Amino acid sequence: MASDMCGMRELKPGNSVEINLNCSSEKEINHLYKQLSKKGKILQEQFWGALFAMVIDRFGVRWMLTFEKK
Repeated sequence: MASDMCGMRELKPGNSVEINLNCSSEKEINHLYKQLSKKGKILQEQFWGALFAMVIDRFGVRWMLTFEKK
């Protein structure tokens, strides 16, 4: 899933889309988070029962990572 031009901001290379990855495990979401993010923030459980994070990679591309807990 992806979204285009989230928020009101100037168009720059990398910010025109946000890519959402639905992960199949906590291990997968943690691995992707570590690979995509520059800083080691902790993923947080959300009120809807999922682990969710938004990161910007070193190229300026925005990512949303989700793991729905069962």
